[in-house]
Amino acid sequence: MNITKALACLLLSLAGPALAAEISPYDDYDKEGEFNAYLRMLTIDTRLENDLIESRPTGFPNGDRVGASGLGVAADYHSVYFKDLIGFEGSFYGVTEIDSRKDSRQILEDKRGENPGFGYLGQAYIKLRHGGDNWFADLQAGQGRLDVGTVRTKDSRTIPASMQGARGHLGFDLPDVGGAPSSLTFVAGYIDKTSPRDQPDYEHLLSESGQSIDRIITYGLAYKVRSLKLEAAQGIAKDYNRNTRFMATYKRPLPGGSALMFNGQYYHLRSAGDLWRQDLAEGDAAYDDHASWRNLNVLWATRKFHIALSQSLTHARLSSGRVGYAYYDHAANIDGKTYAWTSYGNDFNNDGETTWQLLFNYKLAGIDLGGLSLDGFEVGGQYRQGSFDAPDPSRGGADRKVTEKLGVLGLTYRFKEREYRGLSCSLSYAVYDMDEDYTALVAAQSSSVVSNNEIRLYLDYAI
Repeated sequence: MNITKALACLLLSLAGPALAAEISPYDDYDKEGEFNAYLRMLTIDTRLENDLIESRPTGFPNGDRVGASGLGVAADYHSVYFKDLIGFEGSFYGVTEIDSRKDSRQILEDKRGENPGFGYLGQAYIKLRHGGDNWFADLQAGQGRLDVGTVRTKDSRTIPASMQGARGHLGFDLPDVGGAPSSLTFVAGYIDKTSPRDQPDYEHLLSESGQSIDRIITYGLAYKVRSLKLEAAQGIAKDYNRNTRFMATYKRPLPGGSALMFNGQYYHLRSAGDLWRQDLAEGDAAYDDHASWRNLNVLWATRKFHIALSQSLTHARLSSGRVGYAYYDHAANIDGKTYAWTSYGNDFNNDGETTWQLLFNYKLAGIDLGGLSLDGFEVGGQYRQGSFDAPDPSRGGADRKVTEKLGVLGLTYRFKEREYRGLSCSLSYAVYDMDEDYTALVAAQSSSVVSNNEIRLYLDYAI
């Protein structure tokens, strides 16, 4: 291994925490019939700023500096398929505290005001598969990482979340269209419990006001031909909400190995029963009856560089007088599967908000810096700005235009040497600014509209 690269990665790990996630996805290192171990050290350090809140006697509930450091491990076993038909998978998850303030930032369970660390069986499920010349089918049932329809497994802390339920796929090769192959894929899922990424227990799905949700049923359809892919998905949380997503993606190759991608998405979100109405009555709902979120994106990519421009528009009326937002989850303790490019970090999805984002990423391969080869390094960043109207209490509730901004710079290094494949580290710094402090008092997602700056570090090793 090149010692200069090792030192560079070590310097990143000592510098502080980073804003990144899934820099070495688990599935990239799964090997059938073997144990696969994945280690992650994560540190988050966030400093909050809001003069209006800080001037009050109580200030911020957990202080103006929150965060934690933890070390996690996921040990997976993926069996081979017996007679190419049936198999099983299991995972052990463990987390230990390195350091933590009052708010653990979802690195460790903090329900008792402490962070003791834990270990538990994170996955245990049966898997089935079968197929023919022009079709395939697979099924997963039990407890595991389920990405299906409008629900996703979130992996941006020391261990990933898990869910209890089932997920299935059914795919077909269709007749050629203009000489190009086409395919159709159907997915479906059922989920009735969840184990969030900061605790070892499987618990019932919960509304924002703490009411139990029986189940989520979700399904999706994808059609692909040439460079065009069309997708639709819907999820229904019983007596709570119904979320629908439509997405179209078109990729166009350009001379010299570059390419353009056009992507459009539309989210239609609806309340669906008594549990949502109870959230609404208790002041915990994101919108009255329905919301929408539209996202348009264009990406230009070469082998070393990509740059993207995104724009989104949200409608989410909330008659309580607070500013609503597009709520794309199906429960307070489970994550919705959104592909909106402006949704990472702070989602910029308040009612009436128009958002613009510029994002870039550059691979530094082939560049030397003072004798240090930068092969394996990637630098990236984004700038996002959104504006919407919010009622100002100091002006009798009259609307005022407010603006939120997010800037992020990040550096990632992935070891290229065969013997160290899977080792990676990522460091970044993010600054979020809300130009009107009173917005935190009138926004339905108040914790997401407080100015802050944050440093994160991920150090991952997939063995």
